[in-house]
Amino acid sequence: MRLVPVPVPVPGPAMRTSTPAGQVARGLLALLLAGLSVAFSGCGSDDRDPQACDWARGQTFLSTEVMECGLGPTDGVVSCNWSVKLKADGTYTWSHSDVGDAGTYGCGGGIVTATSSGGATLSGSIDLATRQLTWAGALYNLERPAFSAAQR
Repeated sequence: MRLVPVPVPVPGPAMRTSTPAGQVARGLLALLLAGLSVAFSGCGSDDRDPQACDWARGQTFLSTEVMECGLGPTDGVVSCNWSVKLKADGTYTWSHSDVGDAGTYGCGGGIVTATSSGGATLSGSIDLATRQLTWAGALYNLERPAFSAAQR
């Protein structure tokens, strides 16, 4: 859990002239705000599993929804799952629509930050409990590995 500093009023001339009840009320308010700050400080990304990045390296993810993948030769718009591959060497590929994107990524605390070869910045997050990646606003599941004949 990360503690977040909360500003507490410093006694000044205005506080010295207030009533004792007002001083008690201000003190209780400061304690209440400090308690809420501690209680809600765990809601941010700092509590994500630090092992999520290690787990995701080398994995391929497929979008949970079938999405638009460009125009087919005769059928108009074609649908498919988009994919993201976070390679172990710190590079990624992202196949979305009829576009292929690639670049480098960094990961810390389950938060992925990527830079495409064209300089665009992308971000995502890894949920180790569900084994899902949220990438550029879309949800992706871990791709199920294909089994070879020797593994069956």
